[in-house]
Parts: sequence; structure tokens; C-alpha cells
Amino acid sequence: MAKKEESTSIKLQEEETTKIAEFQKSRSNVQMELGNLALVRIDVENKQKELESFLATSKEEEVEFVKELETKYGIGSIDVQKGEFTPTAE
Repeated sequence: MAKKEESTSIKLQEEETTKIAEFQKSRSNVQMELGNLALVRIDVENKQKELESFLATSKEEEVEFVKELETKYGIGSIDVQKGEFTPTAE
């Protein structure tokens, strides 16, 4: 049976271990930032959905209000600045 050779440890230089530690720290920071970016992306997507929903609801409410005004005043135009309704000549 062959005798197994023992591996001998070699001490790294301080600059080498420092460089390795810097790489590890840098990689860890990048991973953390990527995680934060993913969370921000989720927040942005949720906010976009919320705003799109608000816009759709707002449009529906506006259409309903215009129908109410047409029922009350007929078809015409509104000058919001003056607060006046002008009927359309038929």
C-alpha cells in the first residue's frame, strides 16, 4: 500500500489575503445591492400597477360624470374657467 503524502500548508502573504478579503467583500456588496435593486424594482412595479388602476378608475368616473351632465344639461361644451355650459345647436 502506498503511503499518502501529507500536504504542507504554505502561508500566504498579507497582501494576498487582504486582496482575497477585498474581492469577497466586493462580491458581497454587489450581491446585496442586486437584492436591494430587485426590491426597488418590485416597489416600482407595484406603484405602476397602482397608478394604472387609479387612471382607469378616474377615466370611468369621468365618463360617468359627463353622462350625468349630459342628462342634466344636454349635449354641449363646458368652459371650466368660467364655470359655464354652452349647449350645442341642433
